Formats: sequence, C-alpha cells, structure tokens
Amino acid sequence: MLPFMASGRIVRDYGILFKYVELLEKRGRGYEARRALPTSEDIEYLKRAVTRGMVRTLDEAIKLLKSRFRERIDVDVAAEAYRRHYGVADVSEDMAVEELSRVLAGYAIEIAEQLGEIRLRNLELLR
Repeated sequence: MLPFMASGRIVRDYGILFKYVELLEKRGRGYEARRALPTSEDIEYLKRAVTRGMVRTLDEAIKLLKSRFRERIDVDVAAEAYRRHYGVADVSEDMAVEELSRVLAGYAIEIAEQLGEIRLRNLELLR
C-alpha cells in the first residue's frame, strides 16, 4: 500500500511511515504526524533546488530533503516505529530518524514527480 500521491519508484517500503503516523495518532498527536508529511512548501523547495542546479541527482535531492524532514520527526516515536516495523529489539534514535527522514524525502520526490514539478529519468533528476 502506498500513501497518497506516492508512486513507489523511490520508496519501496512505506511501512515505517505508516507505523510512525499510527503511533502518533494513538497518542493523540495526529497533528504532529501531519506536520511531518511532505507539504507544498517542501515540493516547491525541491523544485527551486532542481531548477537552480543546486540538486542534480536523486542522492543529492534525498540528502537535501532529509535535513528538512529531520527536524519535524519525534525521535522517540520514530525509534518505536522502527522497532515495530522492522521487528528489532533495539535501534539507535539516530538510525530511526535517518530511516524515516529518508522515506519522507523519497515520498516528497515522488509527489513532485507526480505533480510534474520535476522529472526522473533512470532515477536521476531533470530540470
């Protein structure tokens, strides 16, 4: 199952994101889940970065967006989502945030492509 506007071209497994949202909602913090998801501002930010040549590859786009999403992630909930989704007993908070921010970055890129704001050819960004 894919989230709204996702294509699955970049992110194959959205399970950690679904688990993260579920855990926040169970704690009555659904607003934080919505805040973490890609916004039109994130898509516009990516589009500007690609148009201005700041980002030329998929890896560069993911790196750029990951830093943007990291600050919007609840570290404790991300670690719990990681443990539950991947079935591990222990994970560092850094690893959990890294994985969740990577998924969110890929999701934003998929949305931007679906909206026609950027194009991916052979999984490379095109202006």
